[in-house]
Amino acid sequence: MAVSTPCQTPGAMYTTHITPAGVTVAVTADLTSLDAADAELLESQLHNVVELVLQRWWHTPEVGG
Repeated sequence: MAVSTPCQTPGAMYTTHITPAGVTVAVTADLTSLDAADAELLESQLHNVVELVLQRWWHTPEVGG
Protein backbone atom coordinates (compact mmCIF):
# COMPACT_ATOMS: atom_id res chain seq x y z
CA MET A 1 0.00 0.00 0.00
CA ALA A 2 1.23 3.48 -0.81
CA VAL A 3 2.14 5.83 2.00
CA SER A 4 -0.28 8.71 2.42
CA THR A 5 1.51 12.05 2.12
CA PRO A 6 0.43 15.69 2.24
CA CYS A 7 -0.43 17.21 -1.14
CA GLN A 8 2.65 18.74 -2.78
CA THR A 9 0.82 20.08 -5.87
CA PRO A 10 -2.37 21.90 -4.82
CA GLY A 11 -4.59 22.67 -7.80
CA ALA A 12 -3.15 19.94 -10.04
CA MET A 13 -5.71 17.47 -11.35
CA TYR A 14 -4.48 13.88 -11.87
CA THR A 15 -6.06 11.34 -14.21
CA THR A 16 -4.76 7.77 -14.19
CA HIS A 17 -5.77 4.86 -16.43
CA ILE A 18 -4.38 1.39 -15.76
CA THR A 19 -5.08 -1.51 -18.11
CA PRO A 20 -3.30 -4.77 -18.94
CA ALA A 21 -1.79 -2.96 -21.95
CA GLY A 22 -0.26 -0.06 -20.03
CA VAL A 23 -0.52 2.93 -17.75
CA THR A 24 -1.44 6.50 -18.62
CA VAL A 25 -1.04 9.42 -16.24
CA ALA A 26 -2.15 12.93 -17.14
CA VAL A 27 -1.77 16.03 -14.98
CA THR A 28 -3.69 19.21 -15.63
CA ALA A 29 -1.90 22.18 -14.09
CA ASP A 30 -0.80 25.72 -14.83
CA LEU A 31 2.65 25.25 -16.35
CA THR A 32 2.73 28.52 -18.29
CA SER A 33 6.01 29.51 -16.63
CA LEU A 34 7.77 26.40 -17.99
CA ASP A 35 10.50 27.18 -20.51
CA ALA A 36 12.12 24.65 -22.88
CA ALA A 37 14.88 23.70 -20.41
CA ASP A 38 12.35 23.20 -17.60
CA ALA A 39 10.19 21.07 -19.91
CA GLU A 40 13.15 18.82 -20.71
CA LEU A 41 13.98 18.47 -17.02
CA LEU A 42 10.35 17.72 -16.17
CA GLU A 43 10.16 15.06 -18.89
CA SER A 44 13.33 13.38 -17.61
CA GLN A 45 12.22 13.46 -13.98
CA LEU A 46 8.77 12.08 -14.84
CA HIS A 47 10.40 9.23 -16.76
CA ASN A 48 12.64 8.41 -13.79
CA VAL A 49 9.89 8.48 -11.17
CA VAL A 50 7.52 6.38 -13.30
CA GLU A 51 10.31 3.82 -13.74
CA LEU A 52 10.80 3.72 -9.97
CA VAL A 53 7.11 3.02 -9.45
CA LEU A 54 6.76 0.46 -12.27
CA GLN A 55 9.91 -1.54 -11.46
CA ARG A 56 7.95 -3.58 -8.93
CA TRP A 57 5.97 -5.15 -11.79
CA TRP A 58 8.82 -5.31 -14.32
CA HIS A 59 10.25 -8.81 -14.22
CA THR A 60 13.05 -8.98 -16.77
CA PRO A 61 16.65 -10.19 -16.45
CA GLU A 62 17.91 -6.64 -17.14
CA VAL A 63 16.51 -5.39 -13.82
CA GLY A 64 17.08 -8.49 -11.76
CA GLY A 65 13.45 -9.63 -11.78
